[in-house]
Amino acid sequence: MEKYNKKMFALSFLPLVVTFIIYYIAYFAAFFMTFITGGSDTAASDGLFVNEGFFNVIRFLIMLILFGVWYKYRFYDIYKKEEADIITKKKVILTILSLIVLGILLQLFISAILKILISHFPDFFKSYNEIIDSFKGSKVSILTVISVIIIAPIAEELVFRGVTFSYLQEAMGPRLAIIFQALLFGIYHLDLVQGIYATLTGVILGIICYRFKNILPAIILHIAINCSSFLIPASFYGGTKKCTAIILLSGASLIFFIYYSCLSKAISIRPSK
Repeated sequence: MEKYNKKMFALSFLPLVVTFIIYYIAYFAAFFMTFITGGSDTAASDGLFVNEGFFNVIRFLIMLILFGVWYKYRFYDIYKKEEADIITKKKVILTILSLIVLGILLQLFISAILKILISHFPDFFKSYNEIIDSFKGSKVSILTVISVIIIAPIAEELVFRGVTFSYLQEAMGPRLAIIFQALLFGIYHLDLVQGIYATLTGVILGIICYRFKNILPAIILHIAINCSSFLIPASFYGGTKKCTAIILLSGASLIFFIYYSCLSKAISIRPSK
């Protein structure tokens, strides 16, 4: 039985707290930049206008730099010793392609389920729809798209599958650590609907990270999920019947991918220093 480490468990909450502090720092920095440039694309609840592109880039860049340094100097060398053997370049390419396909399937599966639920319970999903519309509207800037598709996945993986997961593994072992880091990832989104599917996705990302002994595969998978959410239009899902078919097909494919992944040998795709 794994020995429970209270100190490491307490430290595992620190990254989440830091992300909330960064949120407000980035907000006020973005407000200042918006004021000087005279441009805005988002009205905040307090009446202030903030360019969401500025906000997202500042927020995620701070997270990326801070937690990149944190992970590098606190955990990188420790877990590097646990890496699986590097196999061939061909195997690495196939693994990366598999992670991209897995990300697309996950997005299809989750989005189709949400599409059905939203059609039946529109009031419950009102806040969620507002969040999605703000990211996929016609006024979304290129800065927002780049930050959400590329910078955010790297930053969030460093926070949750990097620093948080590493602390939790030292606190309670890998199995419980996978669950707890996923729960913290869900809380981080501060929205019930987003939090639920972020938690489920966080479990898969945690398993991927633990299996490959580094966070790069989880980053690839996370980018694939976020990218496909932008590239696949809402009209693709159609009505309830089409959504049901997508759920069945993507769900079956996910089961196959996960089963095949469990049978195959994990490989390292960590970039060299």
